[in-house]
Amino acid sequence: MGYATKRFAKRLKQIRETAGLTQEQFAKELKVSRGTISYYEKGERTPDIEFLDSLYDYFQCTLPFDFLLGNTDNIKEEHRNMYDFYGLTDEACDMLDRHPELGHIISAILSHKNFFPIFLAYEYTVQQYKSLNSCEWGYIAYLITDCLNKIIYDSLIILCSLSLTEQERVQMELRFKESEAKFDELERMWKQQKEDDKKHWAEIEKTLVEKIEQEDVVRNSAIDKIHQRFFDITTYLEDDRR
Repeated sequence: MGYATKRFAKRLKQIRETAGLTQEQFAKELKVSRGTISYYEKGERTPDIEFLDSLYDYFQCTLPFDFLLGNTDNIKEEHRNMYDFYGLTDEACDMLDRHPELGHIISAILSHKNFFPIFLAYEYTVQQYKSLNSCEWGYIAYLITDCLNKIIYDSLIILCSLSLTEQERVQMELRFKESEAKFDELERMWKQQKEDDKKHWAEIEKTLVEKIEQEDVVRNSAIDKIHQRFFDITTYLEDDRR
């Protein structure tokens, strides 16, 4: 069975089951035998051009020929190969068509610095899923969730920005600059206050040291006088005993 025949066999069965038809019903609609449908779905025969033409006409040309042949998973012609290249289904492509601004969000997510760890975690999980225990699964889920939280937060900011008019965006930028200037001023005042406090406490410390040193001088002087007096009395008594 060739690769093209194998692709077509898989697609034919998918189309029939999606349409809700049995092999017998499908065969009747396409004016072939049930056995022919069975052979085609198993890939045991390669369909002829007449059958392919009948299949294409039956769906009133609403399914692209490449989709019928299994060359693409996108039904819409304008979405051709989007699934093969990017994994985007027709539903995802339709959503992007209806809401083009989502492209900005997707770009922000994919280019975000925290997206690459998610990709690495995904690759590791795919490669090692058989050997991972519940704790490892939980840790991987935690890492991915933590990264997604950061990405979603930043993406919401982008979405909010996209929803603003040019005038609103200019006003927001002005408010941001004003807030930034106030923050810089508060930071400057805080640094100045910190420097003033440092000088203030340095002066207090110096005063306390000087006071302690002065008290020590008085105390040491008093102790010296007492010692000297005691020495004088002791010397006098010893002399008297002699």
